[in-house]
Amino acid sequence: MLKLMKLFLVTFILLTASHAFASWQPQSKELKKAYNKAKKNIVAVHSEALENAFRFYESNKTKEKLRSDYLGIADFTLKSNMKRLAMVNLKDGSVDFFKVSHGKGSDRNHDLVMDSASSLQGSHSTPLGFHKMGDTYYGKHGLSVKMHGLEKQNKSSLKRLIVLHGAKYVSNKHTGRSLGCPAVEDKYTKDIIKKLKGGGLFYHYWVPKK
Repeated sequence: MLKLMKLFLVTFILLTASHAFASWQPQSKELKKAYNKAKKNIVAVHSEALENAFRFYESNKTKEKLRSDYLGIADFTLKSNMKRLAMVNLKDGSVDFFKVSHGKGSDRNHDLVMDSASSLQGSHSTPLGFHKMGDTYYGKHGLSVKMHGLEKQNKSSLKRLIVLHGAKYVSNKHTGRSLGCPAVEDKYTKDIIKKLKGGGLFYHYWVPKK
């Protein structure tokens, strides 16, 4: 009897542990397929960022009326000279990578590494979290798309005029700093905005170094 109880306890512990460490999967069959393909394709961006984005998307797509074809992930844990913006196709899991800037307030010594994040007006820093892309307009940097913060930590993004736009200071050879906006290479701006405007989910991912 004692041996049987020990066997039951060990089995229970193993099952609980395997469940706890099992990798997360979307509930939707179509989204699950895209997620697993994207995991194989998203080598340049942290897997946690991809999982966070898909989790948020699946939980909020109806409530926030998010687009169902693309989402964008900017992994600001990576240096700005890397292609750290992942454009994920939610239908087939394919991923395209681009360079994207962070705010000068988040990188005061200009060493390509983001040191901090902020949503404060005048901070010139990059805000974190999930945004819903809104309407397009033509501004100082040409075609741009407004960003609506979906979390407490980035509710001020629209008021701060945090937008996705193209910039000459982002190129294959160089990545400058913005005033807090995610700026991309001019030649890719139109295509990226086309895939995100009017409801696309855009995720600013960053984890401070310990």
